[in-house]
Amino acid sequence: MDFKEKCMEGDGVTKYIRASSNKERSKAFRERKKKFLEDKVKEVESLRKEVETLREENSELKIKLQKLKAYNLRKVEPDINSEAKCGSKSNSNSTTTLQEHEDYLYNTIAKKLQNNPDEVRFSTIEQAHEPVYDWSDERVQFIKKLFKDIIDNLLGLQSKCYHSAIKEFPINKLIKMQKNKKRQKKYFDKAQEPKTPKDLNIQIQLSDKVLEMINNSSKFFNTYIKQTRKIAQTLIIQRNKLLNLYQDYKLSIEKSGYLSWYTKTDFINSFKLVDYLQHTKFVQPHFLYNIPAKTHSNLKYEQGELTE
Repeated sequence: MDFKEKCMEGDGVTKYIRASSNKERSKAFRERKKKFLEDKVKEVESLRKEVETLREENSELKIKLQKLKAYNLRKVEPDINSEAKCGSKSNSNSTTTLQEHEDYLYNTIAKKLQNNPDEVRFSTIEQAHEPVYDWSDERVQFIKKLFKDIIDNLLGLQSKCYHSAIKEFPINKLIKMQKNKKRQKKYFDKAQEPKTPKDLNIQIQLSDKVLEMINNSSKFFNTYIKQTRKIAQTLIIQRNKLLNLYQDYKLSIEKSGYLSWYTKTDFINSFKLVDYLQHTKFVQPHFLYNIPAKTHSNLKYEQGELTE
């Protein structure tokens, strides 16, 4: 058999080998395609989780940024005139900030936790809780600001100036000194600028009608001054009691490790409780603190009652 015949006999083998190679290549291509699709699905799932994580971290950073801004604002001593003009606005902003933190925790985080607990990290829940605790820095600063505003506004500016002028100068002495013009001139040079409220009392000259009115109402004026001073001192004492109570509660919670016992299921149940009660009368002062409501039409309040 010559070489040509041998080649002719080899055509079937060549075709078989070629067909087998095509089949193997097709199979390899399908396997590569399947692996490519599986890798892409895994990559998409990984990217989805990464996006969700970045969103949570972004929310956490927003909270931290708000806390940092609040801290920096507290470090800056406000201008007295600006504070007087913008006091109510500042209180409103403080209230809004606390409400935003609560809304984020009890709505955004709560819904995420109920829909997909596995995708919400404990650190996210804990960081969202920090600004809304009873003892949080945000709440403590808000309470301090509220009490300061109440103290500052117990009296009008003119009343505060009168109180200051007679604080160390009894009314009967003021009347006596005002009536004795020679003594007034002896004890104070009218060309000199007053340095204390007492100096000012000696310098000013009240009319006889005003002196008569002061003399007739001196008992009430003295009582009014003493009572407002006592109320201011009582408010500060109660404020300090509240702030100390916050601190004691915080230390007790941290010592017991109470918060570390919470599971995600416990947080979900807590959020359900808040969702059910937050807009009901059961979280209002009258129910919580046993405060009677003011139901009569008298201008004066009875002891301990509060208008609805």
